[in-house]
Amino acid sequence: MAEQEWSVVDEVAGPFQASVIEGLLKAQDIPVLVSKPGAGVAIGVTIGSLGRVQILVPNNEFERAKQVIEDYYSGEFEDQNLTGLDEDTSQ
Repeated sequence: MAEQEWSVVDEVAGPFQASVIEGLLKAQDIPVLVSKPGAGVAIGVTIGSLGRVQILVPNNEFERAKQVIEDYYSGEFEDQNLTGLDEDTSQ
């Protein structure tokens, strides 16, 4: 079986933003790899190039992942109604 090839679909500032994008892609059933932050996190610097984190997806999912990320950055997900959040769970 051939090994799957991965490509960088986005590069973000720090691990928090990386986890947001990772969760968004996983919610769309897109496999994700997140590069580990470099020395910047170890020394407490998470801005600039030391805090950059790469988001990778399989090549066969690249276009779909890119579209999901573009939709996220353009605000397409902001007005989504989440089911189950308005239900009374106190009973």
